[in-house]
Amino acid sequence: MQPQVNIDLTQCDDIRCAHEYEPGKTCGSALFSVEYIVKRISALMSPNGKEILYPLQVYVCSACRNINTEMLQGIYGS
Repeated sequence: MQPQVNIDLTQCDDIRCAHEYEPGKTCGSALFSVEYIVKRISALMSPNGKEILYPLQVYVCSACRNINTEMLQGIYGS
């Protein structure tokens, strides 16, 4: 059994939308919705030899529909 860790969320930073809609002006919204990017895994790469559709959860800005690049790390490279 792992020890319980208490985290004070008031001490954590909010992630905000980084979309720059005009030079020097960013959206800045802290509200995000869950959406999915679907990856197609070819039969050659698949563990069972059959094509697989693999959904990946991403967070989309609720105000402007932007996906921050930090939220795509590992999906489209670094």
